[in-house]
Amino acid sequence: MALYSAESNRGWVSFRDGEWEECEVVNSNQQQLSLRLASGEQRNVQRNQCQFAYRNPSAVEAADDFLTLPNLDEPNILHSLRVRYWKGHVYSYTGPILIAVNPWRAVDIYNINMLEGYKSGKHKGPHIFGVACKAFKDLMANRKNQCILISGESGAGKTESTKYVLQVLTIAGDIRTGASASIEQQVMLTNPVLEAFGNAKTLRNDNSSRFGKWINVHFDRKGTIAGAEIKTYLLEKARVIHQTQGERNYHIFYQVCKAAPQQKMLQDLGFADATQFNYTKICQVAGNMDDVSNFDRTKQALHFIGFDQQSQSSIFAAVSVVLHIGNLSLGQDGNGDATLASDRHLQAVAGLLKVDEKEVRESMCNRLITAGTDVMVKPETMEKANQARDALGKVLYSKLFDYIVTCVNTALRLKNASITMQVSVLDIFGFEVFQKNHFEQFCINYANEKLQLHFNHFNFMLERELYAREGIELVESDFVDNSACVELIENRSWGVQAILDDVCIMPKGDDKQFLERLTQTQQIKGHNHFGAPKQRFETFVINHYAGSVAYTTNDFCEKNKDILSVDVVQMMQKSKSKFFAQLFEEQAAAGATPAKPGRKGGGGGSVAH
Repeated sequence: MALYSAESNRGWVSFRDGEWEECEVVNSNQQQLSLRLASGEQRNVQRNQCQFAYRNPSAVEAADDFLTLPNLDEPNILHSLRVRYWKGHVYSYTGPILIAVNPWRAVDIYNINMLEGYKSGKHKGPHIFGVACKAFKDLMANRKNQCILISGESGAGKTESTKYVLQVLTIAGDIRTGASASIEQQVMLTNPVLEAFGNAKTLRNDNSSRFGKWINVHFDRKGTIAGAEIKTYLLEKARVIHQTQGERNYHIFYQVCKAAPQQKMLQDLGFADATQFNYTKICQVAGNMDDVSNFDRTKQALHFIGFDQQSQSSIFAAVSVVLHIGNLSLGQDGNGDATLASDRHLQAVAGLLKVDEKEVRESMCNRLITAGTDVMVKPETMEKANQARDALGKVLYSKLFDYIVTCVNTALRLKNASITMQVSVLDIFGFEVFQKNHFEQFCINYANEKLQLHFNHFNFMLERELYAREGIELVESDFVDNSACVELIENRSWGVQAILDDVCIMPKGDDKQFLERLTQTQQIKGHNHFGAPKQRFETFVINHYAGSVAYTTNDFCEKNKDILSVDVVQMMQKSKSKFFAQLFEEQAAAGATPAKPGRKGGGGGSVAH
């Protein structure tokens, strides 16, 4: 107790959000604090002009479960994470929640001996293996389905954490058969495939997942793995046609371009160096990533999962088509009408799609207008033709991704319909805020708001209701109830999403009208979670649970629509290639109701953005 008493005047103070500094309390009352800062400066501050928290005793700051800390608040949690990180501890518990700090270096804590230690119960400390093993043990003990949520900002280690969870789940059972061993391998081999087609280099992370996934691992009553399924959503389709300086497109594009000199099949499909394609020329390198060896891993994984040589050839043909679409040379004639030059890129697109060059040109440069029984051909401007070209590139890649996920699920499907137990793993982007935030960040942050609401409901609100029912006095916690922010986005009558959809179906609806509607809607402009739009900078602000984000409205409407013209859809559906025609069998054309961010999902589905 002497040690605790000697340190009882230590504290943390913040004069600006997110910035905490050490201090010592010299004197205090209900209104004022007299503090000696780490710099030696002594300041008298009003309590309502700063944030203050007492610091935990040194003896407990490195505790592996933060629920045992006397003071459980932001500065003490951050400091304990720092203390543990300095001691070489990557993981910490807060009750059932595991907090992971990316070590940004190789650490030998994921070997088979460590895994077996957690599986047998010998190891008890915080670890991702411990979370996965507990989920499986609870599944078998309680016969109730389990779920593991993996979330965090870009670069936090979500992708690797998901792989470690799957590694545990695929070998967790004591009874293994030849069939279960095959499923185990197939589940693990989905990782290189999904990473190749769904991950990319960003400014923060060389292997960032640009989609969310929900993985169900099914077990029979004896605990033997019996199958799995993957549901994907929020694929960042805009990355296909544009990347920020210093970022890459999806890994698969660079894998095929790098491997092409040694692969005749890739040469025949028209691949060249990544610098030769508009969709991949911004950045070619991702840390120490070896694209050639990764391509070999991708091909091997595809083969083992069940993609035969013809299927693989079709997949890589689609990747090539996307690259050549980005190089289609659009111009305009003297009347301002769009033109499409006949060059090797047009020849490659037409040849791989197995359509006539004339059909490609007409679908990009003209638009069919139906008025009653009359059909007219209207020439498009170069701007509209460019939009049609990029829309085809995005939609084709998205459909290819969905096709791969569907085939993977077919390979992993349950062999026994009576299976009822499962452990689910949800891997989702964390909250994103950049210098410029676009429609993609809007979708991602909306998804995170919904997850936070779900988390609050089950971890705080239900607990509060239980205390109230049992007549137990409850000390009010300061958790953020973000239900109002969720309503701001998704209210079906006046929410941001509803207004965006309404503007998109207007004949001349554009980003400017969208921003104007936001400022004119009474429920929005007076909402606590909505910041006044800045017309000059074409932005609006949403005060999310994790912080305020200014969204740039440029291309909001275009990305929310994200549908192809009738001409392009019909061209794809008439392709003599069975593979491409089937990809577009059920494609909606222009004029359909625009997709709503965050609402579409399911097996292999993806939200348009």
